[in-house]
Amino acid sequence: MAGSFALTRDTNYFLEFNVKFDIPAAQKVAKEWPTPMIWSGAEIGDAVLFPALVVERDFGYVKHHPIYECYQLFRATPHERPCFDLTSVLQAVWPDRGYFDLSVTGKVEIMPDSFSKFIPEKQSKAKRDRFLIVDKDQAKRVRELFAALITEAPAARP
Repeated sequence: MAGSFALTRDTNYFLEFNVKFDIPAAQKVAKEWPTPMIWSGAEIGDAVLFPALVVERDFGYVKHHPIYECYQLFRATPHERPCFDLTSVLQAVWPDRGYFDLSVTGKVEIMPDSFSKFIPEKQSKAKRDRFLIVDKDQAKRVRELFAALITEAPAARP
């Protein structure tokens, strides 16, 4: 989960936190990673918001649920948080279930200011990188999946 590859928060030049936090490390990974990579940009997390109603309503099966407590400590609900890291994990775990589409192949370069630039294969001759794409229907489906999976109470121990 790093970068931004589409319109993000009303700009096509979004400097994403995970890249900005350590530009040299991000540049090294983008340049030297030895296997194919699928990048999950900030626009994906922004498209899939974890529902505030779920946070407020569905963690009451224990007195102090850590997800509920963390949400309230970060910023009291109602607010819906982008699912940045969750979406990248979902793609890694279930890549063939149609939760996301993939871009054409190419390469990602990290610019000195932390901008993540995608150069399609036609221009770069590189084929290692792709990035996630999500449409409104997929985002809704992923949001519902996260709400169901994350609020599932653990099985009782014998």
